[in-house]
Amino acid sequence: MKSTASMAETAEETPIPWNQWFHQYKTGDGHAAHLLWEAAKPFAVALTRVPYFRNRLGCDEIYSVTGLAFAKLLQERDALPADEETPYLLKCAFRRELVDAIHRLDYKAKHEQPEIAAGKTDAEDAEPDSRFTETAAADASSCPEEQYEHTELRNKVRMAIRRLPKEEMKVIRGLYYEHKDMKDIAKDLHCTFQTAYWRRRRAFLHLQKMLDPCVTDV
Repeated sequence: MKSTASMAETAEETPIPWNQWFHQYKTGDGHAAHLLWEAAKPFAVALTRVPYFRNRLGCDEIYSVTGLAFAKLLQERDALPADEETPYLLKCAFRRELVDAIHRLDYKAKHEQPEIAAGKTDAEDAEPDSRFTETAAADASSCPEEQYEHTELRNKVRMAIRRLPKEEMKVIRGLYYEHKDMKDIAKDLHCTFQTAYWRRRRAFLHLQKMLDPCVTDV
């Protein structure tokens, strides 16, 4: 079985009728589009072996980004360069889209949650809105009625956490029950910090949607 590197080399060394297939694609031949992608796919596969891209995005996202870049290139271009130059065009387009994807992640993290850019990973600092489940329960006083409401709300919080998607539940349990920071949680989930952080945001949105009526009632 050929390695990823040898697949990419073969795609470059074996004469591929890029322009012929591209012309057929432009005239409505769906099979030609499939042939073009199969010929270009080894370049995308090779990029999953680049640590910078793999660590920041993960293999699935690399395939998704390069696939969209390939489709965009086919739609926007009226012609391809010479067959022997097309592989270089594709590799440059794929790399550029991956770099842009990473920049978008960084921009989103910086502007939506500036605490990340400042290096804060503590849940209370990085996500003030996430404290609503704790502060709502902590406000209960010592009278029996409010103690009952306090206990009831805590039970509702636990039930809501159990209803979260598996990865989101792991993030919340790691933060509030195991007292881990986001870097450790990302390691546990075998994903990037940005992915773990995105799952945390999703978890808080889901919890807020489930618990807002409960907090209002209390």
